[in-house]
Amino acid sequence: MRTTKSAITPPNFSPDSFPDTDFSNNRRSGAWHRDQARARILRWIEIKAKVGFSEWDSNGYYPVTMTALLALAELSTDAEIARRATMLLDVMLFDIVVDSFRGTYGTSHSRSYSTTLANGGRGEGSSPLQYLVWGVGSPGGGDAAVSLASSRRYQVPPTIALLASDRPSEFINRERQSLLIEDAARFGLRFEDPEHFWLLNEGGKFRTLASIEASYRVTDLWRDTLHRYGVVIKPYGDAVLGTYRELARRGEPLPDLDRTSLQRVDKYTYRTPDYQLSTAQDYRKGAPGYQQHIWQATFGPDSPVFTFNPGPTPKYWQGRFPRSVQHKHVLIALYNLPAEQPPGPKTLVPPDATGHAMPSPSPSEDTLVPRKPAARAPPVDLGACSDTTARNHRRGGQWHSRAAPAAACSDPHPWTARP
Repeated sequence: MRTTKSAITPPNFSPDSFPDTDFSNNRRSGAWHRDQARARILRWIEIKAKVGFSEWDSNGYYPVTMTALLALAELSTDAEIARRATMLLDVMLFDIVVDSFRGTYGTSHSRSYSTTLANGGRGEGSSPLQYLVWGVGSPGGGDAAVSLASSRRYQVPPTIALLASDRPSEFINRERQSLLIEDAARFGLRFEDPEHFWLLNEGGKFRTLASIEASYRVTDLWRDTLHRYGVVIKPYGDAVLGTYRELARRGEPLPDLDRTSLQRVDKYTYRTPDYQLSTAQDYRKGAPGYQQHIWQATFGPDSPVFTFNPGPTPKYWQGRFPRSVQHKHVLIALYNLPAEQPPGPKTLVPPDATGHAMPSPSPSEDTLVPRKPAARAPPVDLGACSDTTARNHRRGGQWHSRAAPAAACSDPHPWTARP
């Protein structure tokens, strides 16, 4: 479950104000709704504290989650909820600072939009937060920045702010986030329990035949009320299920074709005073994606460097994942694209799936033909810091990236200094 204001904030406040009033959605009292919401919020925070986020390091959705947590930290009358929300906010800000380069959240992201990446550090949702808290990044708006600026209870720990200004000669961050559906029992969860399903589903709900069938046993309980799931998610699940069944009928192996999966990730970030390189190590190699961002080199807000296999639509812009591996300032990304589309049905778009409510393209609608890149990308021009270069070499389906440190570059990024 993604934390949003609509997901966790109103149930914790409105029923608390009307404990003896029966709510029309299910004829339950406000006190019942309050107690249900309290248990769900605390369980959600506990799981995130243990495994991190399925939408790990999302420069679009971390600010959304933080807005909801700030509301709880500031406004909840439940001291335990306010305290736990505060603790998780500390963790999220720490997560941002250890994966940022001078105000740019230049790391691998679970969900990011192509326009955000193209705009660099100036266009991402975390940049105004960083500018507000520790003075680097770009000024701007957003609910999270406004909520943080107006907060009275929540205060950013000074240790986190100090980390933002610390620029050691080498900094390495290793982290693991998210989980697999198979991990459920370790955390006292059960995938087919409606109370637990939304905590687990992004760990690979369409990754196998069994996981799709288990998902449907839960979501079919809300067939008449969970409208968005029916017009966006389930049509894609039906197409993936049809592909798996066709492959099984042919006696062929069943690959992981769940483009929406945000399962467990092992990340690596290497930073110097001159640049940052970050990747999701060996993450779902060869599998399809939709908005995941696997690796990036960052030299400033306007100079992100990355590669990707284009996806089938602008919304689902990420195609097949590379096998990406990194050690310090050297990264190798290997792309091995299938020669043919997987068999199976296409996604059937429901009549009421309009606008942005378009289901993901099915495996049989993948884009597998690679675009023709330049044989060798030129070095990134960093102006005053002319000794710092990012060199990308393409050999077949391989991308080799090496970031070279500057020989003399005291501060090539004057944009980071707040007036």
